[in-house]
Amino acid sequence: MTWTKGIDPKTGKPIDYNPGRDVQFYAEGEATLANGAVRRTCPTIGGGTNFWPVSYSHRTGYLYIPAHEGCSDISVDTSAHIKGKFMGGGFTPNGRVTSSLTMLDPVTGELKKRADFPYQNSSGVLSTGGGLVFTGMLDGTLLALDDQTLEEQWRFNVGTGFNAAPMTYAVNGKQYIAIASGVCCVRPNGQISNSLAAIRRNPELRDQSNATVLYVFGL
Repeated sequence: MTWTKGIDPKTGKPIDYNPGRDVQFYAEGEATLANGAVRRTCPTIGGGTNFWPVSYSHRTGYLYIPAHEGCSDISVDTSAHIKGKFMGGGFTPNGRVTSSLTMLDPVTGELKKRADFPYQNSSGVLSTGGGLVFTGMLDGTLLALDDQTLEEQWRFNVGTGFNAAPMTYAVNGKQYIAIASGVCCVRPNGQISNSLAAIRRNPELRDQSNATVLYVFGL
């Protein structure tokens, strides 16, 4: 992390947190908040883990956490520091953004296992009672991992990227895995989504289709 000197393990708050201040000091110093200033922040502007779903397994007792891995260059635009403006500046990736899947014990906080992947992953995670962990990749790959080792058990590429999380259901005793494809989109303000921007940044993905399809697989 770059925005604080560390996290207090007892409180979960930044070490330099001052409850008497409405606005906290950042470790980089006040100069980084000046108009036009650019600073490198890690993790990326998209977060480490963010809105995409984490999964808890009753079978293992672990959390399975997908995260973006990488950094961003954030530039300050003080003219945007007004009501109605959300961003307050601009940002670009600083280097390649990849992803990880971490298996964590929520009781002890211990990181048990970690798997790394070549593209950012905003799909989320599904863990099943049968010992599998599913996630969808930006390149259109649906992955099944072992819930104890995070070793790959199965993969299938549909040719178009995933943003949605996998889900599961059963009919007449047979279990299915369903996932919707499609990497959305251009926002009303003309800004493209994080995932669509990531596809355009990776030359090997630029010719990939962007189809909205619901795929269903039987277990």
